[in-house]
Amino acid sequence: MRIGINAAFLSGSFDGLSTYTRSAIEDLSHSGDEVVVYASEKPEQNGNGLSQWRATPSIVRAEKGALGNALRALVWTQMGLPARLRRDRVQVLLSTLPEGMMRPVCPQVVVVHDLFPFFFPELYPRWKYYFRHVMPRVLKASSCVVADSQHTRQDIIRHLGVPEEKITVVYSWVNPLFFSEQSGTPPEGHEEGPYFLFVGRSTAYKNLEMVVRALADVSQKIPHKLVCVLGLSSGLDRAHYSHILDLAARLGVRDRVQIYTSVPPSQLLYLYRHATALVLLSKYEGFGYPPLEAMAAGTPAIVSDSTALAEVAGPAAVCVPNNDPRPAAEAMEKLATDAAYRAGLAEAGAAHAKKFRREQSGQALRRVLGRFGGNGRS
Repeated sequence: MRIGINAAFLSGSFDGLSTYTRSAIEDLSHSGDEVVVYASEKPEQNGNGLSQWRATPSIVRAEKGALGNALRALVWTQMGLPARLRRDRVQVLLSTLPEGMMRPVCPQVVVVHDLFPFFFPELYPRWKYYFRHVMPRVLKASSCVVADSQHTRQDIIRHLGVPEEKITVVYSWVNPLFFSEQSGTPPEGHEEGPYFLFVGRSTAYKNLEMVVRALADVSQKIPHKLVCVLGLSSGLDRAHYSHILDLAARLGVRDRVQIYTSVPPSQLLYLYRHATALVLLSKYEGFGYPPLEAMAAGTPAIVSDSTALAEVAGPAAVCVPNNDPRPAAEAMEKLATDAAYRAGLAEAGAAHAKKFRREQSGQALRRVLGRFGGNGRS
């Protein structure tokens, strides 16, 4: 089977989408099938995989986020990409985000991770028009839509009108680094002492405000800090970052909040391994990598009892409401003071995270591609 992977958007970031795409390239390149990767830079790979690289215009990378560049990306996807696919005789195309052809020249499988731009258009200027006016046509023209979770699958059915029989759920996989025996590297300025960890974009729907309030509620009972690894993708993110610092100051816990705006995977691994627990109380998630990454590294997680977090991490995490800081504060106190409870939850989380290894999810994705690529190999 000759598989094409549309990774023209790929940049050098460490976000979840980039991690997913690089892992898909790595897995499919070593599956025994031929893989043609369309990206502006040659992806790094381990070992000798059956893959070829085709350079794409750098202007269509995700980091070139202005509307004009989004229009150029649309032109590339509808005109440049089909020509390349014909020339390379690709049998099935995988798009690891919902950018695809409206008139496919081969079967295409499109992955939808979430509908953030649909629900929060002000945060995604590059995507908001696309999600409402172009993506429904792309999904209609696709042979199969892959959703990261049942939660996302239901959103696609409800808001985009895609027939449910056309959507297959394939859970995303956790970066193998977090399952490894590596210890990681402490970030510069990291201070010794117990802490809870938050990992996510600095934006209102991630609900860091509620985590800070929970920390304030329990601050007189335990000595823990809150270490935050924040993504700052826009001016709105930076404004929210300032709001969080002001809130922490008003609640009297500013000296307990330490913030990093970016860390490489090895440093994130260190922060996961040494945290008492990850706390993520998002108002919306289509999947949610951080709780599973924490569990894989042997650290418990406290998550929102709604959105995809409850589905994906919930069976082995502490699930609490995302609109009240008190249950989260109670969970934080118990994890900080009850070693046996924490150890049991860490063990359950590590076992649960193994269900999200790349081997299992990659095999499921290959089965989907095999249905449309001509030989059904998995």
